[in-house]
Amino acid sequence: MRESVDAHLMSAQRFVESCDIENAIRDFDRVLKKERGNVSALLGKAECLIYYVDQEERKNLEDGLVIVDGLIDEHRQSSFDVYFLRARFLWRLGRHNDALKFVGICERFAPDNTDLLETKARIFVASTIHRFKEAEEIMRKLPTEKSNFVKGRIAYLEHRYADAARLFRQSFDSDFLCTDVTPLYNYLLASQISVGTDKELMDEFKFHYNDEDGSPLNLPNKVKKLDLLNPAIDDGEKFLAKHKNHIRVAEIAFRTCMCLSKKQYLTPPKSKAEETCLQKIIEIVDEQQHAQRANWKLVRAKSQAYRDWGKLDEALVAIDESLDCLKKKKETIEIEFLNNDILNYDIKHQDTLRYKAENLFDLKRYRDSLACWKKLLDYTKKTFTPAQKENKADGSIFGKDATDMQIWFIKRPLSGIAECYANLGDEKNFQRWNSKSKKAEDEAKNLKKELSYCRQKESDSEISIYDGHEGQTMEFKSSFYNHGTYENKQEKLQREVLGFEEIAKSVCAFLNSDGGKIVIGVSDDLACPGIEADIQRAPKKTLDGYHQQVRQTIDNMLVKDYVTSVRYDSVDYVSPGLDSKPVKLFEISVEPLPTDEREFAMVKLHGKKVENEKGKFLKYASDGPELAYFRKGDGDQQYTPGEAVGHWIRRSKR
Repeated sequence: MRESVDAHLMSAQRFVESCDIENAIRDFDRVLKKERGNVSALLGKAECLIYYVDQEERKNLEDGLVIVDGLIDEHRQSSFDVYFLRARFLWRLGRHNDALKFVGICERFAPDNTDLLETKARIFVASTIHRFKEAEEIMRKLPTEKSNFVKGRIAYLEHRYADAARLFRQSFDSDFLCTDVTPLYNYLLASQISVGTDKELMDEFKFHYNDEDGSPLNLPNKVKKLDLLNPAIDDGEKFLAKHKNHIRVAEIAFRTCMCLSKKQYLTPPKSKAEETCLQKIIEIVDEQQHAQRANWKLVRAKSQAYRDWGKLDEALVAIDESLDCLKKKKETIEIEFLNNDILNYDIKHQDTLRYKAENLFDLKRYRDSLACWKKLLDYTKKTFTPAQKENKADGSIFGKDATDMQIWFIKRPLSGIAECYANLGDEKNFQRWNSKSKKAEDEAKNLKKELSYCRQKESDSEISIYDGHEGQTMEFKSSFYNHGTYENKQEKLQREVLGFEEIAKSVCAFLNSDGGKIVIGVSDDLACPGIEADIQRAPKKTLDGYHQQVRQTIDNMLVKDYVTSVRYDSVDYVSPGLDSKPVKLFEISVEPLPTDEREFAMVKLHGKKVENEKGKFLKYASDGPELAYFRKGDGDQQYTPGEAVGHWIRRSKR
């Protein structure tokens, strides 16, 4: 049996070295089936899961984190490697502050470890943190080949995409691990974006190719852009040829296809060069489909290539294949078939249905195109525009807070429906829908003007910057509610509960330590967006309603009532030395519990997820654990009641 275990471990390691992550995990699982507590297999599987990016990426990361937690708690593993692995999982899951806490633990073991320092710098330049200065300080300690990625990330976030592409390329060349293709993926992405939008490109081509004497007016600019795209395409194709079984091969294939698509627009239309680009895209996708690794997004790239080539029948087949991928991977909220197998699917895939509608129209299949447009419009209204109900009284199409994306996904189906009716000879319906389309166009223009005016007003004064830093007695939260974009209401509710808990944990930690203040309306980079958007989510959309909501939510999560120790206040804040307007912030001021207090504060966390028969999230159970938190630097450290006793005794003796 021992020989069998050792053989599987050796086999798994060989698969890891060849970047065949799926088979490596399979062999690690075979070991764990025989020896549930085999530390080598657990550690190996966790290392694989951190790079296992597929349709279940988040689940894979969460599963890996569970394994690492088990290694720490059950198997008493306390090595640098285990703690560092936990920090990387937390980082990949977007829990950046928690990741930094474990980076700090790792620094006790190996403060000068280059991989650790690079990871810390990467966390600092995450899109939600933007601590560029601290990242730059770390980079001074790193060799050039290790700092290129972080420099590239900063350039990317500052919209310097050409610089980002070059830096990512250098990072990929000098420090490429076949398991982690992040540098290559970012290199391809930055290269693709650096050539500009399609509209900008098309304007450039028109300018160049319509010149009467045929002089290459924009040739230097074109050459510059191709100098970024050509090596990126070459590297992408080499990777696809060499690492056919890589778990991220579909993503690399997609980005390579996107670079080819951009290159296509930089070549003379209807030329051999354009045809070569389109042919390569189709070949790449066909290969991934044959290997059963193609996802919906990659297959859709093939449909667009066929469409650009003028092969509309083939494009339609590819679109349906893309929709089939969605169905098989269960990426849709609901599966519903209409005539011609039109799917009702999640908002992030609506472009695919739009492609199908446009393709059917070009094929003069107007009734099928009409069905697609109406399906897209119905689903968009349901998903995008809950605020529209408030606007029915005045007959407006868009809500006052409608985004560009919301406007586009309503505007385009309206014009598409009108065009279909026109070609079907239905004058009455054409006039009806054309009127709606024109009204939407006018409303969109007015909204754009209003938005531009608001932005101008905002730019008249400097953005407020908070005068202070997170630390032992200070914690910042950009908002109480979550204001991001979510796939559905269930996901939003889950994220919101977790956000409430983070604030309650900090209150608990301040009570058990030296006291402190939580300021809501301040981001990690010290910018002050304020709580105005939060107030619009509160009961009755008033400050009083917001005040009551925050207080009740946090008080309910604390196991005991601390009315004399926790104070809730809203304040008007103006940055010292800046010509900025006052912003409204919300402060939770916490006094430390007296040293002679017999019991420490605890927070009751949420229990397991409760789902309906369709697997949709309903709520969290009320049987969650009761845990204590103590302040440690700029973070909150979690302890079970048993673990917290010793800390509480030591605190009382200070």
